[in-house]
Amino acid sequence: ELVRPVVQQGRKELIEKWLKEDKLECTEELGDIVRPLESKYALSIYLRAHSHQKVIACFVEQGQPDQIVAYVKRVGYQADYSQLLQNMVATNPEGATNFAKSLLEGQNGVPLIDINQVVKVFMDQNRLQETTSILLDALKANKPEQGQLQTQLLAMNLQQAPKVAEAILQMNMFTHYD
Repeated sequence: ELVRPVVQQGRKELIEKWLKEDKLECTEELGDIVRPLESKYALSIYLRAHSHQKVIACFVEQGQPDQIVAYVKRVGYQADYSQLLQNMVATNPEGATNFAKSLLEGQNGVPLIDINQVVKVFMDQNRLQETTSILLDALKANKPEQGQLQTQLLAMNLQQAPKVAEAILQMNMFTHYD
């Protein structure tokens, strides 16, 4: 009850003090009240309240997408990475690109998201440059089973950015496209 007026007055120091002294019952609702004032305090509250979606949203807001994978693994939560990427592409394409690359690198060589989902998310928002960057990274091993993606990468760039497609072909990175 005391938190609303404190937030309205912008008194971050009181929220911080109460959190440190463990005087607040941490709930998702409390995090929602505090979030407009200070997202790092909201993150602390969401973590204590085990509000996984809100924790992930705070990591995204704070430009810490690398923390998401570690958090999800630690708590055993099944995140919707496709939806997360979709939201990130709209607000922070560069961060979304790096996050997508880390999801594709995955854990122990196992990707956390299907590359076709990543391509769809980025291309649905006409992010050719980011899609190209992600695919160049993901396809650098030049494996035969990546032929379809190599073809897709070249086709998208031939249609929208012919000079980029030409540069990719000149690098002789790919040998399995159709």
